Amino acid sequence: MSTVKKKVFDKKLAFYCAMVALPILQFLIFYVYVNFNSFILAFTNYEGGMQTFAGFENFKKAFIEFFNSPVSAQHGVQFKNSLVFYGLSMAFHTGFAVLFSYYIYKKQLFSGLFKIILFLPNIIPGIAMATIYKQTVSNALKMILADMGIIVNSFFDSDLTFGVILFYNLFFGYGTQVMMYLGAMNKINPAITEASELDGASFMRELWSITLPCIFSTISTFVVVGLTGIFAADMGLYSFFGEGAPSSPQTLGYWLMRETRMNIGNESRYPFIATVGLCFTIIVAPITIVLRRLLDKLDPLN
Repeated sequence: MSTVKKKVFDKKLAFYCAMVALPILQFLIFYVYVNFNSFILAFTNYEGGMQTFAGFENFKKAFIEFFNSPVSAQHGVQFKNSLVFYGLSMAFHTGFAVLFSYYIYKKQLFSGLFKIILFLPNIIPGIAMATIYKQTVSNALKMILADMGIIVNSFFDSDLTFGVILFYNLFFGYGTQVMMYLGAMNKINPAITEASELDGASFMRELWSITLPCIFSTISTFVVVGLTGIFAADMGLYSFFGEGAPSSPQTLGYWLMRETRMNIGNESRYPFIATVGLCFTIIVAPITIVLRRLLDKLDPLN
């Protein structure tokens, strides 16, 4: 290798190492270390400031907490809310988002304007969006219901809280899905769509026979990733209520986040929290793998 080529190679290697160093470091710290430490904590007890091996004692405590304690009913509500949120998110964000993405992809009326409108909520901080929604949209809904003879003092301290929070998540999370599906559609070879148009394919036939098969991998990715949200998603409750969310709209993800936040500095509680997180992983991991393989088999392009 000549001296000039060696210098160019060394510069490229240095540039590559500089670019990959930060993401690798983040992966090692926030994924490998954090998860390994959580696994160790699940089998640890703190007694008098000392760490001891707990065996499966923490798993027993977690089982009692969720199935045989005064708060087990509340965990049941949290699990139900998490399932409802996942199901409706998949139906709304997959069904309607794909249709709307296709509308923009085909450059229909006002498609460019809709793209901007849908993207705007994603550049505004979540706390700000939650505050705007809480102060304006909820008041507007109260006025509409009042005209219908239905009086509601507050949407955020009643049985309607879960529905209002759910609407917020479905509506303001809609834009991200649309942008992702639109990006996948824009990667479709134009020759394919042009050939279908020459063959006389209708607007909806092109969607069903060409567009959906070509973006199926993107759709399946959202379905699989969304499954992990059953145990992780907090529905933005922390943005609305901090650590004081009412019991009716809580999810398992919010409960786990709140437990972690409220016990900062309380080392004796860390093993239990880590154990619950590990149990969630044990439940969702095999389901995720099976679902991923099933969707891969259903992929029309495989």
